[in-house]
Amino acid sequence: AVVSTQSTGVGNPTRSDRPGDMYDAETVGGEKTIGPSTGVAINGIGVQGPNDAGDVSIDEAGIQLTCGGHVTPPLGNIPPGPEPGPAGPPMYHFHKSPECLEPFLNASIGAEHGAKPFNHGQLMGWAMDGFGIYSYQDVGGAAPIVDECGGHFGPTDTGEVVYHYHSRTYVPYHLACQGPSLRD
Repeated sequence: AVVSTQSTGVGNPTRSDRPGDMYDAETVGGEKTIGPSTGVAINGIGVQGPNDAGDVSIDEAGIQLTCGGHVTPPLGNIPPGPEPGPAGPPMYHFHKSPECLEPFLNASIGAEHGAKPFNHGQLMGWAMDGFGIYSYQDVGGAAPIVDECGGHFGPTDTGEVVYHYHSRTYVPYHLACQGPSLRD
């Protein structure tokens, strides 16, 4: 079975149908073969929502997540199928922030080892809607102020002012819906 998650790579902040479902790929021009995918990391590994095996919160289930992810093994007596996931072949994917990736190392190595704590976080992936997902910190190293989807308009690590998401250390970790959310 071919496993794929492909973002559009180009977000459109002027869509009138925003906020949108965090799992939608078709409406925004993305492609995926894994239902719970919400994006793809810079290393090509899929980013999924905060639940695993349907409605089971990864936090409540106590699932150990090395580098923010895990391999989904075949479960129980479900016959193996062609699709990856609980009934298909094993598949590594992220739920939480993949802190072992380069964009997150700045937040954990300390200034004495070259970290730049006052810089905007680096790009760690793309959401299905094409907007970038960045590591934790905003401009000046501050915690970003985000909309209900987990994103905001502002400068990124390149200085370009765009709508983008930020990873967080709490649920939903990356995005809660496809933004921007311009609700009052």
